[in-house]
Amino acid sequence: MRALFLVLAVLATAPRPAAAADQVPDFDISRNCTFEASGGGALQQSVQQTKESCKHDETLAKNQLSQEWSKFKGDAKRSCLEESSMGSEQSYVELQSCLEMSSNWDQNQTVGQAPSKPRRH
Repeated sequence: MRALFLVLAVLATAPRPAAAADQVPDFDISRNCTFEASGGGALQQSVQQTKESCKHDETLAKNQLSQEWSKFKGDAKRSCLEESSMGSEQSYVELQSCLEMSSNWDQNQTVGQAPSKPRRH
């Protein structure tokens, strides 16, 4: 019975990619960057630098995603949201990278083949 409640609790608090794909998700940047920075046995200064660099990169990615969110296809958003939310971290940088790769992908191309219509930046 406890296992059933545990499963229900996990399902109730899990992000819902289909519904969440309508807007940029709300990830906890500070928590994620603290987790990332504490991953190694670095000196305190290096840990702090890693954390600050992470926060900067994640905030920049979130801001860019907020501006471009409507340009991405719903399927790509749902798929990339699931991928970027795996494990204990949720990363805007990973989400952005996934979406950019998905938007460059032509459904008719094979792995290693150049896109038929290269994107201009």
